Amino acid sequence: MRQIPDSVVKEIAEGYASREINRVLTTLGTWSPSMSKLTLPQKNAGAMLAFFAWAMDMAPTFVPIVEPLVQRFKEEVPKVSMTLRDLVYLNMAEGLLNLHYERYEEALANFKLAEFDAAQTEDTELQLVAKYYLGRVFLKTAAYRRALPYIQDSKKLDHQPKRVAVTKSIEGLLHLLLGETEEAEILLNEAEAALKGNENDNAEVHGNICMFRARIKRREGQYTEAEVKYNEGIIFYEKRDKHHRNIARACVRLRPPDCNQTQPGG
Repeated sequence: MRQIPDSVVKEIAEGYASREINRVLTTLGTWSPSMSKLTLPQKNAGAMLAFFAWAMDMAPTFVPIVEPLVQRFKEEVPKVSMTLRDLVYLNMAEGLLNLHYERYEEALANFKLAEFDAAQTEDTELQLVAKYYLGRVFLKTAAYRRALPYIQDSKKLDHQPKRVAVTKSIEGLLHLLLGETEEAEILLNEAEAALKGNENDNAEVHGNICMFRARIKRREGQYTEAEVKYNEGIIFYEKRDKHHRNIARACVRLRPPDCNQTQPGG
């Protein structure tokens, strides 16, 4: 396989940090054909594996690339022979695969190991990403109180305004799920304002914010306003993927709840 230049790794890392998602996906796409031969201890192999794993959040088409790589790295390279940084990358990638397949206990173990090892490297970037995904796992398992400190710690370590905005959107959702609507709306407003003008790169995040706002409106019994937000969310999701999983969810929630229900849902 051709060598992965430091300049490519730097370009991708900067694109992720600044949320230039389309540029990152394009760059990764050009490297996709070479990934089948990726191996350690090849220079930048661990970082490239992690980048492709992170891309699965935006483009599930990367899953068939990441899955065999994770397996091969685990089988062919003893962990005692890996650098600490490559070990973090591997645990991150495996954790993201487990998160994708909803294997939450396994994902939690991966990200905890990644967080511990990242702390030893003193690499703030790796630390904040590990904490962010630990928060995401706890969110997925409805452990909202446990998720919140990880998301907040990730935000505090981050100095990239647009990525902080994405983290704030998750923090806002957690406050919403905990019934803290005022805090949620403040964070969602801040996230939306910071991402304004980058809708194409962050269409999914904007879609999520619309969905979160719709949930607030439904809770307040403002079903017409909620419908507007769900429809706005669908438009954003379609910009990322015409078959985005949240489009169906939004369509279901567009229907007002049964009048006899004691809880309006959301």
